[in-house]
Amino acid sequence: MPASPRLYRPSLPLCLLLGGLLIASHARADAAESAASAGFLTQPVSGLGDMMAPVPWGCGGAAPATQSILELHWNWHCSFDNTINPALGRFPNDGNRFFGFHRQFLYTFNTYRQSQGLPFVQTWMPFAGATMPLGHAARPDLAPCNNCTTLPNTFRLPSAGGTFNPATTTLEDYGNSLVPWHNGTHVAMAEAGGDPGEDCFLPTSPLHFRDIMCVTTAPRDPMFFRFHNFVNDLQDELLTFQDTDVMVVFDRSGSMTLPNGTGTDTRLNSAKAAASLFADLMRDASNNRVGLLSFSTAASPSPELPLTLASSAPAAMTTALSGISAGGATSIGGGLLGAVTALNASSNPHKAILLLTDGVENTAPMIADAVGRTPNQLRDTHVCAVGFGTPGSLDGPKLRDLAERQGGTYRADADPLTLKKYFVECFADIFDTFVGKDPIGTLAAGQQGSAPTVHVASGDGEVVFVSSWDTAVPPGSLRLSVTSPSGTPVNLNAPNVESRFGPTWHIVRVKTPYLLERDGRWTARLTRPMRSFVNGFTPDAFKTPAVGTALYAQQLTQLCADGCAKTLFYEEAKASLIHHSHGNAIYPAVINTKKAGVTPVVDRVATPGAFAAALKRGGYDLVVASLLPDSGPQVYDDLLAEWACSGKGPKILLNDVRKEGGEAMLRCLGATRTDERGFSAMKGDGSVFSGSVGFAAMPMAGMTMRPDTASFKPTGAAGTGTPGVSPQRGAVIVSRAAVSPNAPATAQRYFIESLASGTARVRPHTWRSPNYTGEALHPAFHIPEPYIPLGGFDRVTARVEVTRPLESQGRLYAGTDVKEGTRQEGDPLTLRQTADLRVNPRQAAGAVKTETLSFPLNDLGQDGDTSASDRYWEVALPEKVAEFDGEYTFHAYFTICRGTLCFDREAQQTVVVDAKPDPRASKVQLVQTPNTVAGVANVLYTPLDAAGLPLGPDRQSQLRFTGSKGVEVKDVRSVDAAGTYAITATYDPLNTNPTLTVAPFGRPTEALEIALR
Repeated sequence: MPASPRLYRPSLPLCLLLGGLLIASHARADAAESAASAGFLTQPVSGLGDMMAPVPWGCGGAAPATQSILELHWNWHCSFDNTINPALGRFPNDGNRFFGFHRQFLYTFNTYRQSQGLPFVQTWMPFAGATMPLGHAARPDLAPCNNCTTLPNTFRLPSAGGTFNPATTTLEDYGNSLVPWHNGTHVAMAEAGGDPGEDCFLPTSPLHFRDIMCVTTAPRDPMFFRFHNFVNDLQDELLTFQDTDVMVVFDRSGSMTLPNGTGTDTRLNSAKAAASLFADLMRDASNNRVGLLSFSTAASPSPELPLTLASSAPAAMTTALSGISAGGATSIGGGLLGAVTALNASSNPHKAILLLTDGVENTAPMIADAVGRTPNQLRDTHVCAVGFGTPGSLDGPKLRDLAERQGGTYRADADPLTLKKYFVECFADIFDTFVGKDPIGTLAAGQQGSAPTVHVASGDGEVVFVSSWDTAVPPGSLRLSVTSPSGTPVNLNAPNVESRFGPTWHIVRVKTPYLLERDGRWTARLTRPMRSFVNGFTPDAFKTPAVGTALYAQQLTQLCADGCAKTLFYEEAKASLIHHSHGNAIYPAVINTKKAGVTPVVDRVATPGAFAAALKRGGYDLVVASLLPDSGPQVYDDLLAEWACSGKGPKILLNDVRKEGGEAMLRCLGATRTDERGFSAMKGDGSVFSGSVGFAAMPMAGMTMRPDTASFKPTGAAGTGTPGVSPQRGAVIVSRAAVSPNAPATAQRYFIESLASGTARVRPHTWRSPNYTGEALHPAFHIPEPYIPLGGFDRVTARVEVTRPLESQGRLYAGTDVKEGTRQEGDPLTLRQTADLRVNPRQAAGAVKTETLSFPLNDLGQDGDTSASDRYWEVALPEKVAEFDGEYTFHAYFTICRGTLCFDREAQQTVVVDAKPDPRASKVQLVQTPNTVAGVANVLYTPLDAAGLPLGPDRQSQLRFTGSKGVEVKDVRSVDAAGTYAITATYDPLNTNPTLTVAPFGRPTEALEIALR
């Protein structure tokens, strides 16, 4: 077995390494970074607990008495890599073993950095001439890697111009095929410092710029970590495309009986609605499966819903949820372990958990019991965690650490509508979709449609819109109306379209190409079922005919959301039946709607008599009529009025700018004529069109003409709206929604989320954790390399909205004078939860005042961005932003352009900020009583930040206690809502100066020393 170090070479098999180091560009002058690297690599593996487990020594010679992390890395290659030991041959499952080991290597490194208060790992991707931000030995900072090559196209997605097919490539094959490029990059990075030669060193040798090309010493080079973090990126993105099994781990503890954030229901029922929506999001034709396991004092003995194929999941999930009731304590770890058992028995390669909890774990097994590498622990299972409650009811730091350690994200809110939105975002986090846009708004009771949500597709394999609202309505009473880039209505019944309704949601999934369309602007509106549109313009009045065609297409989309099997089309013309004359806008809209199958049969008539005869025959689902301005009263007016006034006849789209005729018909359609005519513009409310639309007169030689436009006065009848108004505020478009006495229209808060599946996936990146008051928060967002085309994007602009509290949670709790926790339906509540209930008894969302600030993000290496052009868009916020403890939300908005096509992406992250204990401001009292035993110290400790804000109760996990020699901490407990902790420590009575040091987690240099006698 060879004992000599070995080189990375392009021809060698799998030698992939992992890691990543986020660091300032002048790394060698950064003592903290240098100390962190050395401290991590020299740590004994035995000091890592169960995070990493060494294998028997396989590198020849005597095994080290205590194996360090650097030696662990070398030994792994000796044991599993036939470039170190050719006698090993090839192992089965090499690729998966590599990914698993190096993911843990990275997690261990990040955990160490977290304890030191240093930023987490970011990725550096090589390309020819790429600058290497961190120097090493004789290699200077910012040295160019002239021999580096970019990630080959075979590892990029087709939407980014690559040839990689993620649906047919296994993780094993993906890892093995990366070897030549990976090994060549190791050598190229070494060559950036000079001629590396052929020799390698042992781990104890002096630092050298060639370290990066040798398995014995590669992790000593700080660029090792930044380069190898790409492995995590590639693995995470590949798995989203694989067949996936998801377990929804569902909290049914007693606290779930508390009211939701709007007081409209319990947390339990709101969470059930979100879980049902999640099941409805699964693609019908996929092999993905979803299951449900609930927990309280213990996890359910078996899943309420075993893993079930997507096609059967919605109904099965609803049935499973119906049997769940709330009561008992909270064992989050029990729920996670139960889900692992179910996932271990499944066959799909990608395994994920959506965790929903409203509280703080108080019963074993705990989260820590589920985290690890043993077969019955989470291992590489992806976790998306959602906290449903107020900040005080949740253990945000613990849930955030869990999700991010498992490759997912954490989100939290008390609002039930936002909860459903977060379940949609967890779906995107787990699967091969990601958030394009996600506006939240209110649809007023008298408003027929929402403002548009526009999704610009770029290489998307499908376009998905998800809308949800507050209050349940009969299916179809609210719905999405979707149009393609050409303005063609999307037929919800088409073979390549999935449409699913729930009590408070509608999902539309369009597989592209749809009618040969893919890239461009797809538009969705939330609309009520429409009965009619009356337009005060003619089809040839538009200054830009294409704008008119899009407007008519939107009206047809809303009228025929369920399809209109048979349409009567009457366009009055005196000269001929020729369409498209004078820039006609309505005819193309009707034809496109027919092509889409929304109006498959169109009967066209061109004379008043033929139109009247057709109306008398009946049998139509839709009537489209366009009348000339000077036609006056007509034979069909009364027949059309009969249908309009019945409320049960065909739907009607009417263009009528006549000065007289059809008055009864117009009244039944919600309109009466006015004298306003000939105006040249109208403004939209967003429900049919946004902004302004211009009109123009048809040119006539020697004559001054005005546009054929007219306005109406709405009658005010139920369901009447005015989607377009004139400069004088007259109604140019009058709409009427279907009115049901059993389901009257009410105001609804709603969201429309667009899910992308093409290029430019944006993921939130945690820059540092934990976060404390008085420190600079650092929003960061990353686009992984497989989603970036060769040559990059032409332009990226990004900003982040930071929603922050304007008052201290800890100070609010301190005012309650709570001394002990309570119980809620068998669930023991902590002091913090109890104080939160006292401050906010309805558990209302938004009880803490907030404000939202906006900051630009950049990848230019400035304003806090770590390194230029590294695919991370960042900003360092002013320290004043993190003035108060509580929950902060980062919401990023990206506009990304390739050529003339620009599209939007969004991503969101919840961050918890705690008051940072300041040694000078915190209070300490050594409690001495007549019964005090020698060698026992009782200390009351109230941690306060520099501004006097308390850390608050039940934050022991954010404190680290270290005693001097012979001192042992026996107990730390929260004793009041003011944030006082009772500490019991023992020491040798002969010790004349026993001390206890308390430091905020992750800030070891900011410790307070307490004398115990």
